[in-house]
Amino acid sequence: MEYVTDVEVYLKNGEVTGTHIFKDEKVIINRAGHLWIKNNSEVVSELLESVKMWFKMDTDTGTTTRYNFKTSESTPVIFSTTYRVDSINEESGAILFGEM
Repeated sequence: MEYVTDVEVYLKNGEVTGTHIFKDEKVIINRAGHLWIKNNSEVVSELLESVKMWFKMDTDTGTTTRYNFKTSESTPVIFSTTYRVDSINEESGAILFGEM
């Protein structure tokens, strides 16, 4: 389904933690075993571009970042579930997250 929502991202990679807030993200979010988030805007999604950057850093360092998401609107995202990036589809602008 399509959403316009603020997204809080809680990150953990080893001992390093962080929180980032992305305002008014226009995204499509589906959840059926995996969490799938796709940009649904004519402009670049700051959320998805940030996740791509963090995933590249994970790939470069051989680590895995753990994600928890909180949205301002009711979405299929479950805050208590911890996710990792499973794959990034550059063509469609989507990221697939698996549960940890």
